[in-house]
Parts: sequence; C-alpha cells; structure tokens
Amino acid sequence: MLFFTEYCWGEFFNYSLQISQNVLNIVHPATEALKRIAIMVRMETSTAKPTVNRQAHWNFGNPHGNAVSLEEFLAQQEAAGFSFFEGKEPWLKGIHELSWQTFFRVCTEEMDDLSQKAVKLVIEYCLGILNESAKKIRGRVSLARLEDALNAQYDEQYDNKVYQYRWALRHPVVKEAITKALANRFPAC
Repeated sequence: MLFFTEYCWGEFFNYSLQISQNVLNIVHPATEALKRIAIMVRMETSTAKPTVNRQAHWNFGNPHGNAVSLEEFLAQQEAAGFSFFEGKEPWLKGIHELSWQTFFRVCTEEMDDLSQKAVKLVIEYCLGILNESAKKIRGRVSLARLEDALNAQYDEQYDNKVYQYRWALRHPVVKEAITKALANRFPAC
C-alpha cells in the first residue's frame, strides 16, 4: 500500500510539472509579484514621453543644404501655409508612438484630420519601417534595394507595415518628409 501511495504521489508530482507555464504563473505568489512589477514597468514606459530624438540621423532639409530636424520641417510646413488639424484628438490619447496596431487609430481613410503631432508620429513610424527594412538588406543599402525590400514585404492587409507606410504617403506632408529624408540618406550623386 505504501508503494502504491508513493507511486501515485510521484505520478501526481510528474503530472504537476507538466502543467503549462501559464497555470504555474497564476498559482505561484512570487510569479504574481513579478507580473505586477512588469505591468507597472510597462505602464510607466508607455506613459513616459520619449526624451531622445529617435530620428537624429534623418535630414528633412534640401539635399546638400543645411540639416533640418523633423520638428523644424513641420514648422516650415506650417509657415508655408499648410494647415494642420487643430481640433480635439481623443484617438491620440496615450499614444506616444505608432505601431501597426495603432496606425489606423490615427490615419483615417481621408487623412485630413492629422494634427502636427499626429503627422510627426506618422513620419516617425514610416522612418521606423524604412529602418527595419534597411536592416534586412544584406550588403550596402541603396534606395533601389530599399524599394525592392519594401516591395517584397508588401501585402495588402491592414496589419502589414509596408501597406501602412504606403497608406501614410497619401498625406502630402508625410510624403514630402519621407521623400526629403530618403533623398538625403541616399543622394543621387
């Protein structure tokens, strides 16, 4: 009888080790504490405003001219007469950078209700897509090879980043910013 009881407990112990990690995470109090800490860190980083200009290596000025930051470029667009949307933007609440999940919360079909802040987010997102695509290219990155990489990744699906990139280029300020940034990064001569 003792052997049978030990065998049953042994089998139970082996079975409990095979339970999925998700179930063990829920049961173990130390893991619960770590989960709470991770959630707090995620909340803290998602609400923190970025402090570093992530697009420092992009130039939005004319090729072979003075370097222009994204903020300066957007101010120039406004000074040149482009009118950004100035109403309330509840869809931007809590968004400090775009992702493929939040892209269509900001970029509507008409693309006519983008504020200067929203346009900046869209341009930064597009530059991030270009950076990701450039990292996938083996060897020297050129404009032609970057375009080929984007074409290879394209799929007409809402969650496809290259589809979203092309969607964003329908906005005139986004298109001009990306065009200037690419012209400066990959000069023709």
